[in-house]
Amino acid sequence: RGTPSAPPPASASGSISAGSSHRPGCNVAFSLEPFSAGSSGVSSWCNQGQTSSASAATDSRDPKKDGSGLGGASAVDGSHRSLQGSSRSSGSNEAPLFLYRPVAAVGPGGKSYMHSQAQVALDVLMYLPSSMPLSQLCWTGYSMASSTTTRTTTSAGSSNGGDSISSNDSCCGAVTAALTRQLAVAHSILSQQGSLSDVTAYHFLPPGRTHHVTALYPRKSTDAELNEAKLTGHRTYLHQLLGLPLHRPALRTNMALPLDLDLGHASEAHEPKQKRLLDVHLHLPPPIRSGETSLVEGSYEYCHYMQDRFNDCGWGCAYRSLQTLVSWFQRQQYTSKPIPSHREIQQILVKLGDKARDFIGSQNWIGAIELSYILDDYLGVTSKIITVNRGSDIPSHARELAAHFKSQGTPVMIGGGVLAYTLLGVAFDEATGECAFLILDPHYTGGEDLKKIQSGTWVSWKMPGDSAAAGGPLFMRDA
Repeated sequence: RGTPSAPPPASASGSISAGSSHRPGCNVAFSLEPFSAGSSGVSSWCNQGQTSSASAATDSRDPKKDGSGLGGASAVDGSHRSLQGSSRSSGSNEAPLFLYRPVAAVGPGGKSYMHSQAQVALDVLMYLPSSMPLSQLCWTGYSMASSTTTRTTTSAGSSNGGDSISSNDSCCGAVTAALTRQLAVAHSILSQQGSLSDVTAYHFLPPGRTHHVTALYPRKSTDAELNEAKLTGHRTYLHQLLGLPLHRPALRTNMALPLDLDLGHASEAHEPKQKRLLDVHLHLPPPIRSGETSLVEGSYEYCHYMQDRFNDCGWGCAYRSLQTLVSWFQRQQYTSKPIPSHREIQQILVKLGDKARDFIGSQNWIGAIELSYILDDYLGVTSKIITVNRGSDIPSHARELAAHFKSQGTPVMIGGGVLAYTLLGVAFDEATGECAFLILDPHYTGGEDLKKIQSGTWVSWKMPGDSAAAGGPLFMRDA
């Protein structure tokens, strides 16, 4: 697997040889060289610890046992908590970028990759006491072992098992050893691709973990969403390897610890012009004391009229409800796509053939059917539409809606007549049939003021027959 017999010396500069790999149809020997001109290798980068991040939780096990045999994705699990606390500087220095330069690369059919290049971005995350000055990073005695045992240290400095490490060991040595392990993993990935592709190290903190996990992924597509889709099988393997649930994402690249690296293919997701409020329903008690309450699971953004300096009063409520739904998928890391604007929503519907071209830029309403088209095309999410003949019949679906929140956890758009709302929860008493609905009203036109929004019942529990926040019936009884 091309694992170096020993890490390069701390004073190494120039190229770092990572060995060679031999596979049927793919014979590759390569070296990795510092990307930026004038770099003096790993040592010089580490010596700039005052302004640069030395970083990732790695452990001391053989990298070949940490998923490096997986074609396309590998992980190094930092299962031994090293030092508590972490530190990162906003300085201009970055984790090292290396160029993958094939010395001799011949692929299937005799295709030569001699003049091809791929970027390999390596990064090491280390836990350090919060009291440690960054200037001591290269002089400290705290280190992660590169042998088969690892020393763990509490914030008080006491050792918790493992072989003792000499006080002369430095962070530079630990970083060098970790980079060497990552080079071996990158080598394994590149050898199994059959073609050159960029490889990047990502750090994740999965739910329930107290330490980060580092995974190396190849870049299989320039499109961020398509790249995530192509890595699905690899992430599934890592979920199983690490004992993570398979029904929720935990290792998508947009869930990684931000490294402030610009590799030229970052997501182009645009930020909203104003910061939206999150999870505005929290701490609102349901009016039904008995029975069971089922709520949206996860975080969302409250999207409503007049946001982003765009006047959609009187026609944009369903657009805003759709934006809230997309924000839920975004914040649960199912997608890295931005929340679409009104115009982008209209453009998708025209592209799908649902609307004529003059629909773009109009103030025409959309409903639940259009929302299902958008969710399917934009996010690949399948929707279920419940048809209700009259507003007075909505309570009869309380049990079905409660089951949705238990199994799926997503917000629900409710549209009827000329109004649309976002449903965030259901309170239902099986014994009495009494029910209440947690309504998020997109018709609000004020600023991002949580107290005003909650006191004005723009987000509140509503019983059948209650009025909407703007006045009038919440659900049209006979429409």
